[in-house]
Amino acid sequence: MLYFLLVRFDVDLAVTWANIRQANPFLFLLAFGVYYLSFPVRGARWRVLAGNSGLGREQGERLPSSFTFSQLVLIGWFGNAIGWLRMGDALRGYLLANEARASFSKSMGTLLAERVVDLVAVAILLTVTGTFIWAGKVDLTMAIIVGAALVLVGVALLGLLGMALLGERLGQRLPGPLRRWYLNFHAGTLGSFQRVPLLSALSLVGWLVEGGRLYFILASLGLEVAPAMVLFIALATSLLTTVPWPGGVGLVEAGVTGLFLLSFPIDTAVSVTLLDRSVSYLSVVLFGGLLFAVRQTRQRNASREARPLRASSSGSRERQQ
Repeated sequence: MLYFLLVRFDVDLAVTWANIRQANPFLFLLAFGVYYLSFPVRGARWRVLAGNSGLGREQGERLPSSFTFSQLVLIGWFGNAIGWLRMGDALRGYLLANEARASFSKSMGTLLAERVVDLVAVAILLTVTGTFIWAGKVDLTMAIIVGAALVLVGVALLGLLGMALLGERLGQRLPGPLRRWYLNFHAGTLGSFQRVPLLSALSLVGWLVEGGRLYFILASLGLEVAPAMVLFIALATSLLTTVPWPGGVGLVEAGVTGLFLLSFPIDTAVSVTLLDRSVSYLSVVLFGGLLFAVRQTRQRNASREARPLRASSSGSRERQQ
């Protein structure tokens, strides 16, 4: 798809590279910093969802700090950037279950709830920003994006309604281990939808920060776009990244470039896309991968140190007996 984009639209790579080299480094780094502010916000929101679901209240469980949740969000995004079928979500659900000493299925339920909250927030913001952009003249491409978001929200809400009405009865008919897994997942999902005003505020801040990243990318290239359009494109990008292949690579670049073609020539549009994806994709692969490696190394070392202690404790008990 990237090859098609470059060949079909006859991109002048020399001009594109010249545009990128002329970018203001301070504003580019500001875009980078603003983007990484979204992870503490998303981590705090996920912690609220997990707390709502009751995670950490059972004996032996504990609710990790917002900082830990923020790290897990970045690691999950790293997993989605390099793996198929959004396996990064399963990865961070597994890591949360380990951190909280809780059920994996309940932690996955909080992730489903997070996905629904994001879909609703994105659909509302796309509709609002699209209304400002159109100003009486509807653009077909943007209308399709808003329509797709609203359809996804409708499907998600119908699924939640089905879980609420039939979920527990369905769960009771499942065999033992599967029943336990499903009921934990059910409780983790539906129990997360509490403290809605706080969740809404955190979602709004998180998506505004996403728009801020793109705004400073444009500013670094000396380009001006209406704030509503900037936020609309940032939100549309998030929809494209939900496709089940690594980071939506190819589709995201083509889609974002296509939206920017409404305002800029092709070489400028590609320059913006490449700079933006260097922050929202390449940096996640780099820093998310480093964070994942550091966490795994620490856990492995802690496990090795704990083994002799367990062996010593076991030997001591045997001698006492």
